[in-house]
Amino acid sequence: MAADPAAYAPAALEQFEQAGTMTERLAALVALVHTGAETAAPALEHFYRQHRSDPLLIDKWLSVQASNPGPGTLARVQALSEHPAFSWQNPNKVRALIGAFVQANRPGFHAADGSGYQLLGQAVARLDRINPQIAARLLAAFNGWRRLEPTRQALMRTELSRLAQLPGRSSDCAEIIQRALA
Repeated sequence: MAADPAAYAPAALEQFEQAGTMTERLAALVALVHTGAETAAPALEHFYRQHRSDPLLIDKWLSVQASNPGPGTLARVQALSEHPAFSWQNPNKVRALIGAFVQANRPGFHAADGSGYQLLGQAVARLDRINPQIAARLLAAFNGWRRLEPTRQALMRTELSRLAQLPGRSSDCAEIIQRALA
């Protein structure tokens, strides 16, 4: 798929449809989604309809989309955060969507315009009121800001500074933010 998505998309779709195991099915889905195959959207919809009552598989469905290094993923993550299958109150859903974007989608998270950092900052601000431990774990993605090139350092530091100014921060998040900015 990586070598020639158009040529191999039919084989990936066939694997998705005929897979004997969930590992094979998910690998095919990842290949379709991450290469931007035309059949990716119908495959995602089919997967969701077939497994919408299985929380663990819906977590995988969210992660496949959030980890897509292609264009448009940030907007997709934002849309999925409003999807009925997602809940900010469910730590597994948050890790599957926001965590996958931050940890498994380096091009999206480290977008040159800082939009990935802003997405994480908004998620942390929202989560800190609901589940400070999950918010603090997600904040760890900001710890390496000094190892980035100057433009991204500045963008990440700006987001950390914005989070440091939020009223009512939990002690979990405040400690991580202070350490990161020190």
